Order: sequence, then C-alpha cells, then structure tokens
Amino acid sequence: MKVPTSVSRIVQLVVLCVSTSVLLAFGKDERIGGSTDTDEKTDGSSNLSSTASPKTSARIKEAIAHVAKCELTLAKATTPKVLKVSEHPLLSFGDPARDNEAGTLWAWSDEGRPIAMMELYRPSDAEAVWISAWTLTSTQLIEMTVDTTETWFPAKSDFALQDFPDSAAVSNRPAVRLRQMKDLIRRFESHEFWDPDNSRFELRCLQTPVLRYADKKNDVFDGCVFVFAHGTNPEILLFVEAQGGSAETSKWQFAAFRLGSAEMHLDLDRKPVWLRDRTPGVVGMPNDAYWLQVSNRETGNAKP
Repeated sequence: MKVPTSVSRIVQLVVLCVSTSVLLAFGKDERIGGSTDTDEKTDGSSNLSSTASPKTSARIKEAIAHVAKCELTLAKATTPKVLKVSEHPLLSFGDPARDNEAGTLWAWSDEGRPIAMMELYRPSDAEAVWISAWTLTSTQLIEMTVDTTETWFPAKSDFALQDFPDSAAVSNRPAVRLRQMKDLIRRFESHEFWDPDNSRFELRCLQTPVLRYADKKNDVFDGCVFVFAHGTNPEILLFVEAQGGSAETSKWQFAAFRLGSAEMHLDLDRKPVWLRDRTPGVVGMPNDAYWLQVSNRETGNAKP
C-alpha cells in the first residue's frame, strides 16, 4: 500500500540495532517460508539464501534489527507471555508501482497458528521511514511494545473461520494435504479498490504458502498461510486449515485478514465471502485489529 506523503511524517521512536546471530539475506521478491510439494513438515521451516548481494544483506539485517525491537505479549495474561517472532522473514518483496521497497513479512506465535503478522517496508521516496502494517490473526488479544512503550493494543479480534463447501476429505499424508490446500486456494479470487481515483486492482495469490503450521491448542491438524498480493506486495493473508484432531475428524476451513489499507474483496467460487472497507485515515487506530505504524529509521526521536 502506498502511504500518502502527509502520513509519512508520522513517526514512532525506534532504535535500530544490527543482529549478528542470524544468517544473512535473500534476493528481492523471494518467498522464504512455507513448504514444497514434497515437504512432510508442518512447521513452516526453511533456510535463508546465502547468495544475496551486500546491499540486500544490509537491508535485511536492518529489517531484522527493527523487528527485534518489537515485543508482543498476550494481553491481560496472569503470567506475562512473550510471543516468538519467526526466525527469518517469510517473504521479501517490493512494489515499484506503489513506490514501496525493502519489504519483508513476519509472524509472531505461541508455537502454532500465528497470533499476529506484520509487513515491514519503506517508501521509495522516504528512506528515513519504516512502515509496519500490523494485523491480528487470532482470537487472542495482544500488546505490542517498542522499547517498553505500548504502541499497538487491539481491543477486539477480527478472526472468523469459515467452512469450505464441497471440499475433499482431509488426507492423512502431509504432502497430499499441501496439494489439497493449494487446490482450495485456487477457488478464490480477490481484488481491492485504492488510489488513484479508487481504481480496482486485481490481486494474485502466491501459490506457495509463506508458512505451514499445526496447533493442537486450537485444534489445527494442519494449516498454511497464503498471500494475495499486488505484484508480490502482501495485501490479504488467507489461512487454510484442517480443523480437527486427526485427518479422519478434520474439515477444511479458512480465515482472511487484511494487510493493507484499501477496500478489499475476497470471493470463493465467484461468491463474496469476505469484505473490508478502507481503514480510517489510511493508518487506522492503534486499538484496531489492523494498524499502520510509521517509524523514523534514522533518528528514532520523532513521535506519531
């Protein structure tokens, strides 16, 4: 999503550091997480590329450092519970048509389905700015802080599972289940309305999931996160899950989440199943399930 110039003046205190405990980086617009057709895992694990250019490596290292400053905890928990961020970006992307660059996608979880996800990028014409698009992907409420300052605290969840009509029985083979999930997402179509002049943009589904997971606490036998994108820029996250304790007792369900400020539409078998209006003021509110945070990546001393 391209953020208006006026919004780019809004900044959040962020102190950037350099991480030396992770692998370097990967090429532009490259899917990182997820699974292949023959992958028997359900944890979304994968490796980073070691062939990136020094410029790309520095960009990803800076993104990792920014994300390391963001701490997510379960809200109102009796015992503080810090969520774990993905070990590396799930996706690298750029969107030249909307003047966005250096994009990465991240997920936070408690050993299962992602509880929150965030895309981080910067405007091509404002290198001093980081933009973080946060979305709550769980019924569990969270609080996000940067340097002990609370900045995002959703007041309610937007999570809602829906059944797939006329879907095949869930396979007991992981590789087959992955193919089943890919078949299911091919039944979707998506578009959005955004500037200029509330133009319609068709979104394409990236066929390889960015993350695969299982979650016994939430009765998820197997699940994948797919991305609907403008080019490779994530706009909608689609969770496809086998809901149940086993292949025999599971059924296919899905849930969608916005990762952009546009008016968004999702159709299944050519019938509308999910719609979201534009977010107020583009950025929304810090107590919304979706919020656009703008930070100064150079000085770190400006406030929103």
